[in-house]
Amino acid sequence: MNVKSLNIAYMAAALAFAGCTGSNGAADGKLLSMNVEESFDIDSLDNLSDRMRVVNVCRPEFTDSSMLNRFIVGGVVDNRIYIKNQGYDHGNSWVCTFSYPDGKLTDAFNPFGAGPEECARGYEGVFTEGDGGMWSILDQDFSFGMIKQYTADGKYLRSVRNDSIQNLAAAAGGGWLAFNEPLSFDGGPHVTREKDLYLYSHDWQPDGTIRMKSRRWGIFVTQLMDIITTLRGENYVNDLDTIYRVNCQDHSLEPHIAMNLGKYAYDWGSLETMEELKAVDNDHLNPLHPIFNSRYALVRYTFGEYNNGGVLRFDAYSLEDGKLVYRHEQPQGRDADWLAGFPVTVDGETYYGYPADYMNSDNFYFIISADEMARVKGTDDVNPMIVEVEIK
Repeated sequence: MNVKSLNIAYMAAALAFAGCTGSNGAADGKLLSMNVEESFDIDSLDNLSDRMRVVNVCRPEFTDSSMLNRFIVGGVVDNRIYIKNQGYDHGNSWVCTFSYPDGKLTDAFNPFGAGPEECARGYEGVFTEGDGGMWSILDQDFSFGMIKQYTADGKYLRSVRNDSIQNLAAAAGGGWLAFNEPLSFDGGPHVTREKDLYLYSHDWQPDGTIRMKSRRWGIFVTQLMDIITTLRGENYVNDLDTIYRVNCQDHSLEPHIAMNLGKYAYDWGSLETMEELKAVDNDHLNPLHPIFNSRYALVRYTFGEYNNGGVLRFDAYSLEDGKLVYRHEQPQGRDADWLAGFPVTVDGETYYGYPADYMNSDNFYFIISADEMARVKGTDDVNPMIVEVEIK
């Protein structure tokens, strides 16, 4: 598969789910919404910057910025921030702990390797609190699947064999969530599969499933389309036009936010070939999983042809009225979402940062990449930083 096709798969990734419905997820009984269709023709807008207040600035201290060139924030707990690098180079899979917000390095380890207590292809990491913290890393290849678990300072704890899952999240209230592995070696690159969200107990015993609607899934597309977001201790998944809260008690999905795409929506699950996917790709939106609090939803999405007029957008919507309050867009590219995003001003200088897929309160954590720091500072001798922001 060429680079363009891989990106088309990536763009289609988050348009994955449709399935169980339950009670309304909004606290006041009204389904929250983002009115994407009515604001589609707006090129840029900024009614957000003056509402942002920087709460904390964390500048992780280490000697080699490549340790954290593309990373996730696993958690901020008890004045510690837990970070895992997500770079394309599996050998650069550093997992670090820093004091928060002063950024002093307290622990670091790299689980990459071929040994029984190491990760051969470990990419996705999930941090959970309790007993000093624990990292669970999904180490997955075509021939095996393993969850390797480590303490926050890198001590190996155990491995859990499971060949049938992809993506991983700590379930609200304890236990684990994961989507079933869609790969099939029968029937060619497009096969019809049932989509299941698996529930596990804390010790990895099966604890039920949530059945999604039957769809036709492309093998390469589904490697990226199963997204479980954990915000403020709750789990969410999103389909074509709705964000659902996962109710682990009664095994259902509760509608939480409607993404009103209107004429720009498309039932991607009906596509059977890559040619069909390419044909509709330029005219329909591909919203990636939003990050939201009680008042705002931040979302990035793409439209148009990759590297040939395609656009990457960063939007913010008010959840009080569904209106767009911020938009910044730029040409698509492999590194585009690491160089742009939402404006954050620190010490009189404005950077663009993308929101971490983690929230333990209503504050957002914006990651300012080393590349963005270098753009503003005019030197490569910089480290990334994490900025905790309150949006009024």
